Amino acid sequence: IAKEEGAIVVAMVSYPFEAERIRRKRAAEGIERLRETTDTVIVLENDKLIKYAGNLPVNDAFRTMDMLIAETIQGITETITKPSLVNLDFADLKAVMEEGGVAVMLVGETIKADHKPESVVEDALCHPLLEADYRGATGSLIHVTGGSDLTMKETNDIVELLTYELDQNANVIWGARINEDYNGMAKVVAIMTGVEPRWTFGGVYEERKERVGANSASGLSALIPVYHR
Repeated sequence: IAKEEGAIVVAMVSYPFEAERIRRKRAAEGIERLRETTDTVIVLENDKLIKYAGNLPVNDAFRTMDMLIAETIQGITETITKPSLVNLDFADLKAVMEEGGVAVMLVGETIKADHKPESVVEDALCHPLLEADYRGATGSLIHVTGGSDLTMKETNDIVELLTYELDQNANVIWGARINEDYNGMAKVVAIMTGVEPRWTFGGVYEERKERVGANSASGLSALIPVYHR
């Protein structure tokens, strides 16, 4: 009904654990049906909780996922509702999310003061709850937050690094905001739409190519060869 009334309908769903074999099959079928009545479906895999919060009590582990979802929604909402250096508005959100299909979300923060673009992108790509292969995605909504020391080049580099493997005709929209709490740091929240389901659902496409070197200063060269030339 909401979609028929002109609203942008975004569903955020969890994909069952690998051990839940029949539920995974039913979930995949359900997501396909859900795509018919929504604009974008963001898929989160429960299996990632085992890697990220496997030693926590069950309630705390699921609460971690809930907090991440809330953080992402807040980040995207603030890109529209709060003043930014590079503003996004509802029209931008609609352009990326309308008929966006299956989507994944990325959240990353710098883990070191140097090489801000590389470190924040590496953190986003390697987040154990969100890691996903989004090559060929057709849309991207990105928001970068940094301190007063955040430069235009750093912001542009973050966007380029995140979008390098998107479809050549992908609709990429980004914004940036200054927050003094992030001096010497940067944070990125992104939603990639138009992702092929086989890259998202673990039971269908298990292989994840390791493209970021965990201990190499130039580890992202495997992902963005041109950037490091």
